[in-house]
Amino acid sequence: MKKVLYIILISLFSLTVISCSSKDDDSSSTSTTPATDEDTTTTTTTPNTCPAENWWQLMEGSTSRNVSFFGNRTLNRHSEQGIGRVLYVDQAALSRYPKRDNYLLFDPFDADIDMKLKKILAQGDGNDQVDLSAANAPVLINNFTQEAWVYSDNITLGTSSGFHYRSIMGSGQGEYAAYYGKWDKDTSPTISIIERYWAADVISYGFGTGTKIVMFHAEVTVPIKVWHHIATTFDGTNYILYMNGVVVDNNTVTAGDTPAATPVRYLGTDFIGKIDEVRMWSVARTQAQIQANMNNTLADNVTGMEAYYPMAVSDNYTMIIDNSTDANHAYITKAEIGTRFFSDNSSCSNGPPDGTTSCPYPTILSALDDAQPGDHIYIREGRYSELLTKWQLNHSYERVENNLATEGPKIVIEGYPNEEVILDGTVAINAQWQLAYTHNGNNIYKTVLDMDNISKQINKTVDNITGVFVNGRYMIPAMPMNFKNPTDNTTGNPKNREPGTVWAGIGKSPFNTVSDVDAGEGQDEEDEDETTTVYGSDGSAFVNDYVPGDLANLDNNEEWSFNAATKTLYLYPSDNNTTPSSNVRVRVRDRFLHFSNSDNIEFKNIHFFAGSFRFYKSSYLTIEDSRFSFSGELGLQGNSVSFGRNTLVRNTIFEYINDSPAWSQNGTMFPTMENVLFRYNDWFKGSYLYGSTNRNYSGKRGDGTFKVGGSVWRYVTIENSSTAGIYPAM
Repeated sequence: MKKVLYIILISLFSLTVISCSSKDDDSSSTSTTPATDEDTTTTTTTPNTCPAENWWQLMEGSTSRNVSFFGNRTLNRHSEQGIGRVLYVDQAALSRYPKRDNYLLFDPFDADIDMKLKKILAQGDGNDQVDLSAANAPVLINNFTQEAWVYSDNITLGTSSGFHYRSIMGSGQGEYAAYYGKWDKDTSPTISIIERYWAADVISYGFGTGTKIVMFHAEVTVPIKVWHHIATTFDGTNYILYMNGVVVDNNTVTAGDTPAATPVRYLGTDFIGKIDEVRMWSVARTQAQIQANMNNTLADNVTGMEAYYPMAVSDNYTMIIDNSTDANHAYITKAEIGTRFFSDNSSCSNGPPDGTTSCPYPTILSALDDAQPGDHIYIREGRYSELLTKWQLNHSYERVENNLATEGPKIVIEGYPNEEVILDGTVAINAQWQLAYTHNGNNIYKTVLDMDNISKQINKTVDNITGVFVNGRYMIPAMPMNFKNPTDNTTGNPKNREPGTVWAGIGKSPFNTVSDVDAGEGQDEEDEDETTTVYGSDGSAFVNDYVPGDLANLDNNEEWSFNAATKTLYLYPSDNNTTPSSNVRVRVRDRFLHFSNSDNIEFKNIHFFAGSFRFYKSSYLTIEDSRFSFSGELGLQGNSVSFGRNTLVRNTIFEYINDSPAWSQNGTMFPTMENVLFRYNDWFKGSYLYGSTNRNYSGKRGDGTFKVGGSVWRYVTIENSSTAGIYPAM
């Protein structure tokens, strides 16, 4: 099979790929890359400088569980500061911000934080929205008011996609939902923003009467990355548009033209940004009323109020609460809930955080929302169980051939020197263990999880868990075969595998018999089906159609099972009969970071724990002095990079990543992997989940635009992996 050719290393073999010289050696390495002209080559010469003198000592100790071979740096990072600001993030500062305000976040990412790969600009793609439901959404007819606070995020527009339609509220959904040209004669009262590259923005507002469309357009400057208040009122004759309480458009409607009885069902269709304090009324509010109340939280019994969403959420984060007397609560299916923070301390001017040491951002996301090119964000010590999604963060407006980005001032996101910063896909639980039953004389314990509390910790509904850690130690989802904890050091070698370990053989994954994206295939190509018969380390055969974590297979030390219906976690403890520790964390995220079309970003000194990342069309990305542990797990996504150019991964560890890629990179020009360790990954047979940088080219062969951007892999070590290979190919 062709896949065999891709395996460069033999399983369980620890190989270091190094090409270097001593400090005093003037030798160099030369790489030759074909240029556009077939008769010309471009030669690049770089010195082969060895890594640190204690490289081998560092490597010899690298097999110790959870020990990095990169020491904490003691540099004064401020000496490296560029043109921007120094900003600080400290979750310990949360108590300084007792005033908090939720909002709805709308972006191009779905519930699994995968970005829809269709074009999201002109035609939209049904991105995030909130459905108030046909049964509960308010119907506004003779007189009405619609209002909301809006934060419109920036989008880079070009001549081929020079406009973007964003609906604040209305009845349309699907393709072109926010586009006034797609309104029909039964459209509910609607407010949309049209961002245009060639002229001022437009706010469109109007409705269908059942026989015709009443529609108005106001050319206004809609502030970007600034909260502003937008409202419309209709009294049967006058249709008025307000921004921040000021009239910006006023039109007279033909007598008798009133809206059809169509519910205002959707909030934020194709919107990119944030929406808060949505209010709908069956009366035309006056300008004085709008101005007096737009900055205030309202009571729930105001005359004429049909719906009021201040973005308070239910205990389990499934619904936004309608504070009107109608109580038309709405399920959150696509948009996310975000939080703004406000201080009551004069040292922070009684306002939001500004990133100074006295008023640090309490979350990474809040810092990224304010980040500008050249800024250096320092994250203070702690575990940050956040979801980080960014579309066009620090996007390169200037493009070069084949629409590739250009290098510019970076946004640096760095763990504070000598402090451990963890971007964490797990949350702590308060485990009150009880004896559930015994198995072969050994105690099995159980605890009921407070899923509402877990949901509150991550601002998202959680109804299942996908991993368990006790005292920081990985627990195994109950399996039909038993084996030693795979994070423990193995005493075996390729010719003498340690019995009772994953390296002695646990068969193929029940989810992936081969890699989701094989190194020699595109992302849309599928692998051929392979046999489902697998073999345990004792030679017994079974069919791999089992579900990891099945309670029926809970029969060995350090295994766990979770019953989502009863919210009960079962655990077979490490030493058989001792009650497990209450220090338990459960995995609640699959992918926790997705940056799309975001350029000149640098991550340093961060431990990415129990969650995977994706970077899509992001150029000049650097990851340095970092560590990725348990990124993927059975049935979950792995780490992925697609397209863009000039990525650098340096001084970084990828460890304990199972059943998903530790590093899968496709279509990126000029990727570099330097001083990288892959260890204790890929526990199943035949998965081909080796690190890869594949298809590093752009353009088309037939029109003269084809270019190759070759890979550079140096000082790369692969240690203890069922398919211990690399694919640094084009």
